[in-house]
Amino acid sequence: MCERPRRRYLFPVGALIRSSQLLTILAFSSLWSCAIPASTPASNNDFETLICLKLHLSTSAGPLDSWNRSNSLHFCSWAGVTCSKARTSHVIALVLESSGLDGQIPTCIGNLTLVTKIHFPNNQLKGVIPPELGQLRRLRYLNLSSNSLTGTIPSTLSSTSLQVIDLGTNSLHGEIPEAFGMLSNISVLNLAGNRLTGNIPLSLVTSSSLVSLVLRNNSLTGSIPSALVHSSSLEVLDLTRNTLGGVIPPGLFNSTSLQRLSLGWNYFVGSIPSVPSIIDSPLQSLVLSVNELTGTIPSSLGNFSSLRRLLLADNKFQGSIPASLSQLPNLQELDMSYNNLSGTVPASLYNMSSLIDLRLAMNRFTGSIPSDIGNTLTSIRTLIFQENNFEGQIPPSLANATNLESINLAQNAFHGIIPSFGSLSKLKQLILAANHLEAGDWTFLSSLTNCTKLEELALAINMMQVLIISSNNAEYGFGNKISTEGDVYSYGILILEMLTGKRPTDELFSNGLSLHKFVGDAFPERTSEILDPNIIRSLGDEGLDNKADKENHAAAGLLGSITQLIKVGLSCSMEAPKDRPTMLEVYAEVNAIKQSISAVCVE
Repeated sequence: MCERPRRRYLFPVGALIRSSQLLTILAFSSLWSCAIPASTPASNNDFETLICLKLHLSTSAGPLDSWNRSNSLHFCSWAGVTCSKARTSHVIALVLESSGLDGQIPTCIGNLTLVTKIHFPNNQLKGVIPPELGQLRRLRYLNLSSNSLTGTIPSTLSSTSLQVIDLGTNSLHGEIPEAFGMLSNISVLNLAGNRLTGNIPLSLVTSSSLVSLVLRNNSLTGSIPSALVHSSSLEVLDLTRNTLGGVIPPGLFNSTSLQRLSLGWNYFVGSIPSVPSIIDSPLQSLVLSVNELTGTIPSSLGNFSSLRRLLLADNKFQGSIPASLSQLPNLQELDMSYNNLSGTVPASLYNMSSLIDLRLAMNRFTGSIPSDIGNTLTSIRTLIFQENNFEGQIPPSLANATNLESINLAQNAFHGIIPSFGSLSKLKQLILAANHLEAGDWTFLSSLTNCTKLEELALAINMMQVLIISSNNAEYGFGNKISTEGDVYSYGILILEMLTGKRPTDELFSNGLSLHKFVGDAFPERTSEILDPNIIRSLGDEGLDNKADKENHAAAGLLGSITQLIKVGLSCSMEAPKDRPTMLEVYAEVNAIKQSISAVCVE
C-alpha cells in the first residue's frame, strides 16, 4: 500500500489521540471491506428470495439440498443458481430442469430483480404463474413447460424484456394476452398443449422479431391473422390441433423465411395456395392434414425445393398426384391418404430415393406397382397403399428395400403369389388382407422367420390353399377365403378354417360352440370327422379310418402332418393370449411341417 506524503500539523495532544483512534477505525474498516465482499441489501434480498423459493418448492431429486441458511455466503454456488460476476453477487439465472420440483411458484420470485433467465421445465409445478414475474424487468428467458400449471397467462409478463417464452404442456386456460404485443424483442413463443381459447392476437403477429410461434394442441378459434404473411423473420408457425378456420392466407406460401408450416387438424377450407415459380423458399415441412381443403393438389408445390415433409391426408382433394412432386430432391415423407384422389401414381414418384414414408391409403388410385420398386425406393420404411384399386402382382423386389418396417397393401386387387420377405429384418407390420393373393407353396411364410421384429401379419380375405406344401400341393389343397384378422390368433383360426372347410360365422357355431372348440373336442381321436371332405379324398378313396390307408406310408405321413397343423391351429387360437405361441414359434412349427411333407411327397 502506498503511503501518502507526511505533512506536519499542530494539534492538541487530546485531539491527536482522537485522530489516531479515528484513523485506526478507518484502517480496520478498509481492511474488512477488502477481505470480505460487502453484503448489500440487494444480495441479501436475493438470498432471502432463494430461501423463500425453497420453502414453497419441494423436490425428490435433491437439487435444493444445498439451499440452506448455513451456506448463505455461498448461495451463488447453490445448485441451479447463477450469479453475476460483480462483487455484489446478484442472481441472474435459475436453471432447475427435470429436478422433481413440486409445489407452487411463490410470489417472492418477483424480488429477483436482476434475473434474466428462469428455466424450470419438466417438473411437477402446480398452481398459477405468479403475476409478480412481471416485476423482473430484465427477464429475457422463461421456460415453465411440461408442468401442471393452471390459471391464465399473466399479462404482466409484457412488462419484462422476454425474448423466449415457453409455457407448453401445462393446463393453462383463457386467452393469449393481447399485451404480448408489447414484447418488442419476442422471438420464440411456445404455448402448445394447453387449453387456451380465443383468437390469435393481432398485436403479437405484427412483431418484427418473432421467429417461432407454436400454439398447437389448444382450442383457439378464428382465422390466421393476415398480418402474419408480412413477417420477414417467422421461421416456424405451428397451429396444429385447434379449431381454426377460414382460408389459408396465400401470402404464407410466398414467405422467404418460413421453414415449418403446420396447420393440420383444424377446419381450414378452400384450396391450397399456389407457389410462385420463382421463389427462394426454405420451407422444409408443410402439414395440412385433417382439414376441409378442396380442389386439386397444385403442381406448384414442386417449387418448394427444400421440402422434406408434405402431409395432405384426410381432406377432400381430387384429381391426381402432380408429377412435379418427384422433383423435390429432399422429400422424405409424403402422405395423401384419405382423399378422393384418382388416376395412376406418377412413375417418377417411385424413383425418389429420398422417400422414407409413402402413404396413399383410402383413395381411388389405379395401376400396378413397378416391378423394381424395391431397387428405386432405397430408403423406404413405410409403404401404405390400402383401400385403393391397385392391381397386378406384389413385386418381389420389395425384399430389396431392407429398411422397410411397415407394408400395408390391404383392400386392393393384387393377385399372384405372395413373395418372400425374409430379407426384411426390420419389418414390423405386413398387411396384405382383402386382395386376390395366393400362398403358392407358402415359402413366404417360412421366410418370415427371419423377420424377428414382426408384430402384425394380416392375410385375411385372400385366396389361400391349405398348408399342404409340396410340388403337387394342388392335389391336397382346398381353396378357401379367409375371414379373420391376421395375428397369431387369427392365423390359428385360418388353419382350422382351411382344414375343416368351416368358418367361425357358420350357423353351426352358436350357443357356446366355436370353431376352436369344435376341432378341439374331436382332436386327436376323431380328426377324420372334422376334416374337410376334399382333404379326406386326397388321402385315399377309403378314408382315414381304413387300416390299409393307415398302413400306407405316404398317407400316414400326410395324416401326421395334418395332425400337427391342427395342433398348431388349436394352440394359436387359445382363448387366453398368454397361452398362445409367438409368431416366430408358429413359423418354426410350420417350417418343420413343410419339411416333413416335402420328404413324404418325394418318397
